[in-house]
Amino acid sequence: MRSIKHTCVENYSERYLARVARISWVAPDIIVAMIEGTQPPQLTSRRLIRANAIPLEWSSQRSMFGFC
Repeated sequence: MRSIKHTCVENYSERYLARVARISWVAPDIIVAMIEGTQPPQLTSRRLIRANAIPLEWSSQRSMFGFC
């Protein structure tokens, strides 16, 4: 019998899953802005998911994504 974990991730590439995991560290106010549509115009969901080396510090994230 297959595990639930295996079944859930088998349709996604490791690269995609790594990208999605990185955004779990994004500052909550950035996520809220994305949901509400109030983020800076240059910050799209595609840019967020494809961003490399997202800093762990929330203030650095805000600078990186144009909130400061």
